Amino acid sequence: MLEDSGFEEFFKANKSRFFDYIDLESPQSEAEVEKAMKDLMLYLEEKDMAKIELVEDFSYSSGRSVANILFAYSIEIRDRYLKERPFKPKRPSPD
Repeated sequence: MLEDSGFEEFFKANKSRFFDYIDLESPQSEAEVEKAMKDLMLYLEEKDMAKIELVEDFSYSSGRSVANILFAYSIEIRDRYLKERPFKPKRPSPD
C-alpha cells in the first residue's frame, strides 16, 4: 500500500514537519513516538499538508479511508524517525 499510495513523495514533502512535531512532544519511549505520530495524523489539517492529494486520490481509487491510510503512514513514519533519530529513553536514575 505504501508504494501504491505515493507514500514516499508524501513523506519527503512533509518529513521535517513530522519529525519536528515528534521532537516537540519530547517522547520518552518508542511508544510515545508512535503516539505523537498517530495524534498528528489524526488531527492534522489536511489542507495544510503537502501532497495530501496523493492520499485522497489513493483513498478514492482503492476504497480505503483517508484516516486508515494516514494511520498506516504513521507507523512507517514512526519507524523512520526511530531509525534516523535513535534515542535512549530518559528514565529517572535509581537512588
